[in-house]
Amino acid sequence: MEATGLSLAKSALNGVLSYGKSALEDEITLQLGVQREVIFMRNELEMMRSFLMAGGGGGKRQHGVVRTWAKQVRDLAYDVEDCIRVFSLLPRGGWWSSSPHAIRLRHRVAADIRVLKARVEEVSQRNLRYRLIVDIDDDSTTAAPPPAATDHQPGGGFLRRRWRRQQQPPVDLLPLLIIKGDKSLQVLSVCSGTATRGGDLIGNALVIKEALDHPMVPQKFGCQAWVNLTHPFDPTEFLQSMVRQFYVKSLVSNGGNKAQGGSTLGVEAMKKMEATEGRHLGDDFDGYVNDKSYLIVIEGLSTIVQWDWIKTYFPDRGNGSRIIVSTHQMQLAILCTGQPYQVSELSHDQPVYVFFKEGINYRPTSLSNEIEEDHSKHMAEGNSQGKGADDSGAMSTSFFEQVQLVGREREKAGLIQLISSGGDQRQVISVWAMGGMGKTTLVRSIYGSKELSGHFEFQAWLTVPHPFSLRDFFRNLAEQLQYYKSQGKSERNVEFGVSATNIHRLANMKVEDVILESAELLKGNKYLIVIDDLSSIREWESIIPEFHDEKNGSCIIITTRVASVAKHCSVEDQNVYNLESLKDDASHDLFYKKVFKETENIDRRPAIIEQANLILKKCNGLPLAITAIGGFLATRPKIVMEWQKLNDHITAELEINPSLEMIRTVLTSSYDGLPHHLKSCFLYLSIYPAAYSIRRRRLIRCWIAEGYSKELRGMTAEEIGESYLADLMNRSMIQPSKTVVGVSGIVRLCKVHDLMREIIIPKAMEESLVFALDEYSCLNSQAQDTVRHLTISSTWERDASVFATMLELSHLRSLTVFGEWRSFLISDKMRLLQVLDLEDAVGVKDHDIKQVGKLILLKYLSLRGCSDVFHLPGSLGNLRHLETLDIRDTSIVKLPMTTMKLQRLQYLRAGKKPAYGYNPMASTEKLGMSCRDFLASIYQNIGWSSSSNRFASGPYFVEVPKHIGKLKALNTLGIVHVSKEKGILKELKQLTQLRKLGVAGVNMENCKEFCSVVACHERLLSLSVLSEGMQGLSSCLAHMSLPPINLQSLKLYGNLSKLPEWVGLLQNLAKLKLCGTMLKQDAIELLAMLPNLTILRLLRGSFWGEEICFGKTYSSLAMLELAWLPELQSVNIRRESLPKLELLHINYCRLLKGGDKISGLEFLPTLKEMLFDVTDEPAVVRNRNIREAKEDEEEYSRAKEEICRRIRAHAQVTRAALQFKQSGAASTPR
Repeated sequence: MEATGLSLAKSALNGVLSYGKSALEDEITLQLGVQREVIFMRNELEMMRSFLMAGGGGGKRQHGVVRTWAKQVRDLAYDVEDCIRVFSLLPRGGWWSSSPHAIRLRHRVAADIRVLKARVEEVSQRNLRYRLIVDIDDDSTTAAPPPAATDHQPGGGFLRRRWRRQQQPPVDLLPLLIIKGDKSLQVLSVCSGTATRGGDLIGNALVIKEALDHPMVPQKFGCQAWVNLTHPFDPTEFLQSMVRQFYVKSLVSNGGNKAQGGSTLGVEAMKKMEATEGRHLGDDFDGYVNDKSYLIVIEGLSTIVQWDWIKTYFPDRGNGSRIIVSTHQMQLAILCTGQPYQVSELSHDQPVYVFFKEGINYRPTSLSNEIEEDHSKHMAEGNSQGKGADDSGAMSTSFFEQVQLVGREREKAGLIQLISSGGDQRQVISVWAMGGMGKTTLVRSIYGSKELSGHFEFQAWLTVPHPFSLRDFFRNLAEQLQYYKSQGKSERNVEFGVSATNIHRLANMKVEDVILESAELLKGNKYLIVIDDLSSIREWESIIPEFHDEKNGSCIIITTRVASVAKHCSVEDQNVYNLESLKDDASHDLFYKKVFKETENIDRRPAIIEQANLILKKCNGLPLAITAIGGFLATRPKIVMEWQKLNDHITAELEINPSLEMIRTVLTSSYDGLPHHLKSCFLYLSIYPAAYSIRRRRLIRCWIAEGYSKELRGMTAEEIGESYLADLMNRSMIQPSKTVVGVSGIVRLCKVHDLMREIIIPKAMEESLVFALDEYSCLNSQAQDTVRHLTISSTWERDASVFATMLELSHLRSLTVFGEWRSFLISDKMRLLQVLDLEDAVGVKDHDIKQVGKLILLKYLSLRGCSDVFHLPGSLGNLRHLETLDIRDTSIVKLPMTTMKLQRLQYLRAGKKPAYGYNPMASTEKLGMSCRDFLASIYQNIGWSSSSNRFASGPYFVEVPKHIGKLKALNTLGIVHVSKEKGILKELKQLTQLRKLGVAGVNMENCKEFCSVVACHERLLSLSVLSEGMQGLSSCLAHMSLPPINLQSLKLYGNLSKLPEWVGLLQNLAKLKLCGTMLKQDAIELLAMLPNLTILRLLRGSFWGEEICFGKTYSSLAMLELAWLPELQSVNIRRESLPKLELLHINYCRLLKGGDKISGLEFLPTLKEMLFDVTDEPAVVRNRNIREAKEDEEEYSRAKEEICRRIRAHAQVTRAALQFKQSGAASTPR
């Protein structure tokens, strides 16, 4: 969590520093006389940001005190920014600014700034007082190594609470050391549950020493050593310490406390070590550990990379040897012990826990008796040591345990085939996916497979160390190659047992010499090298030059979480393998195999199946999660209550359950690897519900409003946001939504894996960044903290008193509502609100948004989908900071005149997206604007929700006020009507920043002017055109001589008959959507001229003919959709015409029944998905039963009668008023 705190603090400081340098700050300092205070705060905050950048980056992890300090810095930065924003709320100019009330307010703000200055000084002094961030100039190679795996450390006693809740008895460490019948090498990890590091190690040492002091221990183990690691790790010193202790123990066992000549043991050991030359040190060590059972205690271990190095020194001779790792880091303890593991509290006053391998037959009572019996036996035999080892066991521990693959058989076979069928050129195969997807497990199964046995002369498995070290990487490679060579290439699966002599020699070599030795070993040999967990292109570029292509069929396999790294390493596209989530059947198989060790008929337990389905939905095909959760449930009673408890409290279980810690470790490591600017963006995603598909544009616009994405070096804030989203997708942190496939390279919808979301929710809440009101919310002291981003779930009971009293809303920056809307959810306290997102709120009406005009700092307002909203309030003009206004799919038909005051408005979306079977001739365009507005007001007055009106077909556009051209910042505008108001097209010409434009009402009268307007916008990327009238777009678009050459998306609705010739000039066009265009085969052939056309949608009335033929080559087309083409009888696809087509959708084309009318499907080599529905209506309409249809008809009839009644009443009132006026005029004397 330290990294999270540091990153958020950096983001907050970036925001306040950029805001503080604005013209508004200058005005504050001049009016309030606090220039010196503001300059001091700015300088101090800049220095804090520099400290955070130095202290929080790279491999230097900070402890919890630093995280607390970083949180204070972040909160302080927010408060400074809030203070400046409060000042911006004060009216300036006019008589009010000199009124006593205004003067008092300014003095209050000045006093607040001085208080903030004092807080800045206090925070700065706290850093110096506690030396929180120090040694910023130290090189990372000499600094103390970072803690392992993750920031999370167990709070005091939570493991104890967990273990006691399971009613498991504590264990003793001694029986775990000397279990009878267990001959394999075991690693026991002792970890404390206390908060302080010093207390951790002391408590661990007491427990370990108590066990080692038992008389049975020296009888069991021929060699003992207790080593405290130094930093940086020194292999020679490590070996010397152990050999010295082995020697002293041997002297003690042979003759007591005196050595030869009366020397003390310490002096004798020193002489021995001085006489031992460095090259013999490894031989001495091997002599001890190969002939005797050993017990090694290791303190000071800080990273898993160190452990991967150290464990190679110790062979498994099948003689019951033990290694004890003493650490204060629970994640490191788990990783050292390995999976699957067990954990138990030790019987000691200190809260100390032991992690040991699952499967050890631990029986406390019987083992204690065995210990006493063995002790008595040895005492009776004169306490003779004996050999104490079983030398008959060969090295049995293999690096690659037998891996049980479930649901990956196809992937395994495909990769083996790819490796086996490679030519002489060296192959580089990349396997990439998010953490926990099973990349390493899959490649391990291939590495040790029978199919590749004997296929390669050398093999090595290399895990990339983090932070990256070229020396460590190649030393690991050289060690494996040396061992492989020494074994006569007969044993390749090695983890324990590498020669200590070679390790010692390689440890003292320079990096250049180690690389040279590795290259010599590989020279002329066919090799298979696995590079696991590669994280950057920089790492790859430093590694790959040393692997020479011997042109003998060698192969390198890399695993990575980063898509761009995979694509960079593997030149051939077919060598890049994206490992996807397990399918549902495979997920169920894997889960049930982990939970039920033996076959059990699950079908008889429907309640268990229901809970299992909920669990697997959260796992979403992630093998690590399925395995870990299944393994945990295997130890619990197989009852519904247990499984439901896990479902209901999955976030807490991930936090405190040791059995699920590996899930948290792996997923958190992905988060920790993000740069600080992406961490804030990613945590913001916790606003959205589980499994929610997030619109890409919505997310980016919110990031911009929150200040996460800003203009930088010539790139717009939107382009920066796009790059951030692409980076998160590239790192497998965000997944494309399964419902929309972005074949154009741009994903429209995305989502966060459910378990990744469960990981980031506590981080966001702990940092007071996001607070979620849902069914599990507990509004206690935590909720009383300052809330910056509030999300209200559909499951939260709407309680006005709780909302008003239990939440601190005065500093709220964003409000996102899901589900039922209540008017109290907007409060006068929210004066600093920047984002109001009601896109998923249900029941929002006109009167609910009247208060919006008071939120004058609002930057983002979305009423998208609020179909019961008919008018925007006139106070909308108060929102001078508004940048995004999304009122799409509402019932708003006209924007208020005050919209012209929104000078910062960049993004304005209105109207409705044309329906799937949109008919340009049947829309409400035929109605006058005043008539449509009148009907909308009637709908509103009678309480008829437009969302329930399935018979209305609009409005698809809105009417904008005059002088829309004054909104110079607009880059996205649509859909606006251009024929009802004179001069609108001229106004559009002035919007020089437009990138996306949608218009309706193009006809023969305004088409020339419209084409002139479009031609002026050279940087236009997207254009949507809806026609008006029976003529449609026929001849309307032929007047455009110079179309926007950068156009990427074009949507045309209306009769064309012939495609304009300029369409063939759009070399950048990627997406084309046609509806009602009535085109013929020649237009389809013209589209083959577009080299980048990726998506082609031919919808209702777009094509006129019985057969459509794709004869030419459409080189980039990846998606083709044919829908609502009732006259279409056949589709003809010629050879090589669609070489990259991935998706083919054919919907509601009734004459194409059976699929036999589509020829040439065999010529689609890249086809991945084909949807075929040739019925006349969508499934939703087709499956509606008679009762629903009748209810709809009755509803429509009632509404129609009510509308007629209202119109008649309105007419009567109008006639009466006219008669009254006329009678009054007649009776008035002249």
